[in-house]
Amino acid sequence: MEIKMKTIDLKSVIIGILGTVLIFVIMGTTNIGDDFGHIQARSIAIINEDGSPQIYLTASKEGGHFAVADSSGNKCIITQNTIFFINKNEKLFATLVANDDRQHLKFGGQIGKSITVLSSGKDGGSLMTTDSQGASLFSLMSEKPYGGLLKIGNPNDDKYMSYVDGKLLFSANGETNLVISNGQLQTINKRGNRTIILGTNDNDEGSIVVADKDGTAFWGK
Repeated sequence: MEIKMKTIDLKSVIIGILGTVLIFVIMGTTNIGDDFGHIQARSIAIINEDGSPQIYLTASKEGGHFAVADSSGNKCIITQNTIFFINKNEKLFATLVANDDRQHLKFGGQIGKSITVLSSGKDGGSLMTTDSQGASLFSLMSEKPYGGLLKIGNPNDDKYMSYVDGKLLFSANGETNLVISNGQLQTINKRGNRTIILGTNDNDEGSIVVADKDGTAFWGK
């Protein structure tokens, strides 16, 4: 008895394999309109082709935050009412804070030790520069009750010059010792009393008045 071998139709095999794959793809496909329900995760990171995270979405007990990084490693982090800008060396170089009472834009330094601060609020706005330790070097502000204030100083020896309410004040160690106002120069002692008044008096005449430590004039007019 002669046994005949059946030949395999390669075309039929390929069609069968492709048909099987197609069935699995259809079974695993979900329509766009389907409801995925709830997705829960503590953090989500999107990476680039090199595997470096570029977008973060995280949550903790303190709240959630969203962060975006560029190719150099600089980051922008958004958390509640604050935006942080951090360079690739993890140094904070800018902060934007917005709340009900006041808005702040800070440049440079660390948190609480900013180099430049620009802020605004219900009482007015201000521009301030500080040293690396957070001590004020320059302040320009508009706030109640003065209307405007300019302050320049050296925090190392606690000496400042201020212009406020039409008066130019010179201070040291927290005490004002010289005032220029209304055409007069006045020296102030540590007790807060005027000891010398030099300038124009109420009669539009030049005058010099010298007083004792209690502010009582004993010479001049």
